[in-house]
Parts: sequence; structure tokens; C-alpha cells
Amino acid sequence: MSQYNLVSTYSENNFEEEATLDVARIDGHYAFDTDHLQNLDFGLRASKRDVERETYILVAPFTTGDISADVMWKDSGASLGDTNGDGENSVAGGDLTIGKTNFFSDMPAGWVNQVNGLGPGGAGHSFYLIDPKVMDDPMAFQNAIYPGNKRLANPSRTYQVKEQTQTAYFKANFSGELGDLSYTANIGAQYIKTELDMLQNQLGSARPCSLCTASEKTGEKWLNRNYSDFLPSMNFNLNVTDNVILRAGYGKTMTTLDIGKLAGGVSVGRTRAGDVLAAELGVSPDLLVAVQGRQNGNPDLEPWRATNYNLSAEWYFNDSGLLSISAFLMDIESFVENGIVMQGLPDIDGVIRREVPVTTEINGQGGDIKGFEVVYQQAFDFLPAPFDGLGTSVNFTYAPSDSANVDVYGKSLPIQDNSEKSANAVLWYEKGPLQLRLAANYRSDRLDSLSSPMGEGVVPFWTDSTLYFDMYAGYEFAEDMSIYTSVSNLTEEKEDIYAQWSDHVITQNIFERRITFGIRTRF
Repeated sequence: MSQYNLVSTYSENNFEEEATLDVARIDGHYAFDTDHLQNLDFGLRASKRDVERETYILVAPFTTGDISADVMWKDSGASLGDTNGDGENSVAGGDLTIGKTNFFSDMPAGWVNQVNGLGPGGAGHSFYLIDPKVMDDPMAFQNAIYPGNKRLANPSRTYQVKEQTQTAYFKANFSGELGDLSYTANIGAQYIKTELDMLQNQLGSARPCSLCTASEKTGEKWLNRNYSDFLPSMNFNLNVTDNVILRAGYGKTMTTLDIGKLAGGVSVGRTRAGDVLAAELGVSPDLLVAVQGRQNGNPDLEPWRATNYNLSAEWYFNDSGLLSISAFLMDIESFVENGIVMQGLPDIDGVIRREVPVTTEINGQGGDIKGFEVVYQQAFDFLPAPFDGLGTSVNFTYAPSDSANVDVYGKSLPIQDNSEKSANAVLWYEKGPLQLRLAANYRSDRLDSLSSPMGEGVVPFWTDSTLYFDMYAGYEFAEDMSIYTSVSNLTEEKEDIYAQWSDHVITQNIFERRITFGIRTRF
């Protein structure tokens, strides 16, 4: 344990939030006595949502020699800057490092756990980790390492949003006969008006602490937006035979944005200019200059909007069997993705000298997802007992997509978080009081995010393909009462994030196997 130590003792993105949602609606239904038009559904809805979030970090005081500061990054890797460039740790001058090296061997009893075989690289190796229970009380944990922690507001992630919507809708439902064939159908539309009032914080050039992500708030302003959407839809189902159904659909959709994506502020990342950049900008080498930024909340974001088309055929080949195939097209007008924009940000003295990359969420320039899905489902009730409780459900989706983004070679990139291939397979057993289920879920590589511009485009970050297995077992030992256990991520699948090239892994998410036991009852 003496080779391990804490290097990330900080606490950020803490928040307190108040939210209210008031809704008033009226719905109506009118039945017709006709051969085709059966009834009409209609209604009005008005809602008002208020969200207020205050975000803060925890900082602790440090006093070393002539320097006194409140610091968020309190670990041994935090530096207040190089005052003479000699590379030595000293108080009077030099590369001053604050904090202390907190070796695991010096931690209080019970704080450190030894874990064997963690993840794909853990075979035959032990790792030492801080017990998460120690951090159940964040303030107590922070004070145990660095006393005197206090809350410090972070205005770049603090916001208030008021959203009002007015909605009107109708849907006409039809059924009847077309020659010798029966059908069902509906046609309708929805009108949605959205009004947004967003509090955007104005951030100053100075920070209320050293080595932290907070900035001084110098003011605030309310931003107002409103937009309207008209969303028609149509669906038609034709019973070709008693066992075959053809379905067709069309519709426009709009997905409301998460409140946290709309408001906040811009945080500025700064570092010591150094000799080369100082000469280029004409400033002192010790000046903290802006090198990057993060815009937390983009008030100009448009919601997801798409026009959807689908066509499918379903064959119910027996009482418990289904085979279907469907084709679909999603013409996406706007979507939200992570991106980088160049923006002028102030150096520590408040002067904007150059544009730097700012990470934020932006609207993609449209794209489409098209493809097909095949579904097979059947209960094997024709098998002799006890195997007549077996059954399966399998589906496969092929959904390539295109967007306006290109990678470093100029190749078109897909829409973020969309896998070209995905599949699910479930084998179940249900007979009497016993239920068993084994499920497999597969996703091919998907675009995670976009990084810095390079070559003809940007460096894309990809999530490698994954295959997860889950299990479930339940037993009903009395009427309306059963016991069950479930196992998620049975094989402890990991998730690799790579940049452009599959062997250039930059992040690895290791997910544990989770086992749950429970009792379920109904009253």
C-alpha cells in the first residue's frame, strides 16, 4: 500500500436543486356511428416548469510561506505555478507544489480495500482502493484529509430556467373493410409552443480561489426564446390474412431538451504562459492565459427534430410465434452532439488575446438513420414436458447513419451514440411457478464524441462494440408472492473508448457484475 497515494482529492459538481412542474390539461373523446371513422380524440395541455440549480465545489485553505489560497485540487499534483522556472519545490520561488502525499499506508484503519483481479488487466494482480463508504459524508471525508473545507459557489454551472408549453392535439381513429380486407388507421397532429426564460451567468476574469474550476460571477442576464412545432402523424394497418399484417407509418417528432443543456456559463481553463507563448502574446511568462474552455449550457440549442417513416410486415405463424421485418427512415433535421468551437476567452487579467477551443454541446447539421429490423419470437409449447416452457425472442437491427461531420481522413461520421448494428436475444423458461431468463445484448461501435480538429475533419472518440449478458430467475412460492434473483453483466463486460483508431484506446470503463436478490408481492 505504500506505493499508492491519493492524487485526486477534490469535490466538484455538487448541487442543490429545486424544481416544480404545474400541468393543466383537458382531453375529449367523441364516437361516430359510421363505417370507417370510429372516434376522435382531442385535447389541450399547458405546463409550466421551473428549475433552479446552485452548483458548488469544496475548497480548503492552504498557507505556505507567503502564499495563502483556497484550493479545490488539494493533492500532491496541484501547483500554484512556477515563479522562477528552476524546477525546484520551494516557498520563496520555484515550482511550488501544495498539499501532501497521502499514502494509502497512512490512511485510517478500514479506509483501504485490497481488490484482486480487477478488470481485464487484473489477472494475478492486486489493487488498493478507497472504500466508497468512507465518502458517504463528502465533507467529513474532505476534512479528514485537508481540514477546513467550505462550499464555494460555481456560477458556471448554476442556472435557472423557466419553461412554458402549450399543446393542442387531435387524432381520428378509423377501422373497417377495404374490399375483403380489414384495416385500422389513425391520422392526427400535435401543435406545441415552447417559451423559455434562461438565466445566464456572466463570469469575471478572476477566480475566487486558486487551482479550481470556479469563476467570479460579475452579473447575470435573462435570455428569452420561443419556438413552435407542428407534428403530423399517420398510421395504417392492413390485415392481409388472419395471420399477416402490413403496417405503414409517418410522423414528425420533437424531443424536448434537458434543462441542464440550456443554461449555465463558460468556465475558462488557464495555465502559465511560459516563455514561448509569452513571446507570441507579448505577456509575462507567469501570466495565467486561457488555453481551453467549457460552455456549460448552450441557450441557442434547438431540440431534436425528425421526420420518421416506417413500413413493416408481421406474420403470426402460430398462436405463440411471430416473424416480422420492418424498414425505417429517420430524417433528422437537428440533433445534439458534443463539439468544439473556437471562442475568445479572457486571460487571468481579463484581456482576450486569442481564440481557444471551447467544448460544448452543439446542434449537428442534420443527418439520417435508415435501415431494417428483423424480429423472431416463439414459445416452444409444442415440445414435450418439461421443455414446453421454453421460448425465445431474437431481433437484429441494421441502422447506418450519416451526419455532416467527417474524421481525420474526410470520411463521413455517423450520428453520435448510434450503432450501425445491434441485436438482442432472450432464451426463457416459464412453467408453473418457475421463471428463468438469459438475455444477450449487442451493440457495434458507436460514435461517443468529437475531439479537436485535425486533418480534414475532427478526431472522433468511439465506444468499442459490446456484448452484455444478463440472467433472471424467479419462483412464485405463494399466491401473489415470489422470490427472485437477477445478474446483470454476467461476464463483466468492459467498454473501451478509442480515438479514431481501434488500437488507440484512451479510456476503459470497467463494469462490475451486479447480483440482486428480492421478494416481490402484490396487495
